[in-house]
Amino acid sequence: MKLIIAAAFLCAVAADTATLPNEKWPSRSTGPTFPRPNNPQYRFRREDDLNRRIRVQGNIPVGNSHKQPSVDVNYEHRLSDTGRRTVDAYSGLNIQSGRVQPHAGVRFEHNFDNGLFLKGYGQGQAGRGGRVEPQFGAGFGLRFRRDVEAEETDAEFEEQ
Repeated sequence: MKLIIAAAFLCAVAADTATLPNEKWPSRSTGPTFPRPNNPQYRFRREDDLNRRIRVQGNIPVGNSHKQPSVDVNYEHRLSDTGRRTVDAYSGLNIQSGRVQPHAGVRFEHNFDNGLFLKGYGQGQAGRGGRVEPQFGAGFGLRFRRDVEAEETDAEFEEQ
């Protein structure tokens, strides 16, 4: 039964992202064409859409022998993106040791100028007896990026 629900969810996502007949396609599109009685040029998108995506993520616990590996299959939709701050809503399934649990939540991330970022999430997951178990988390980190121009100037000094 849970497998049927998961398959129906994925089919609904694919149908939602399909191109409608009145939408225009890029001239060099190589998307597959499915003939329809009323619409002979019905195509599915193959471009990268940053606002909607399906993410499959595996988690393997390290140093905790009683935890099992798990896989998350999520449909994510970007609610807000200001360049420095993003807010995503997601829903999907968590598969762990044969058990499938649906969940839904919101993810937030804010990037500062110096590479520091703050992120947090809140989600609800079905628990025992049909109750919703809330989960919240927060974190921070630092992203290091190398400057491409610095590499070019180093190469110029080596040539001289």
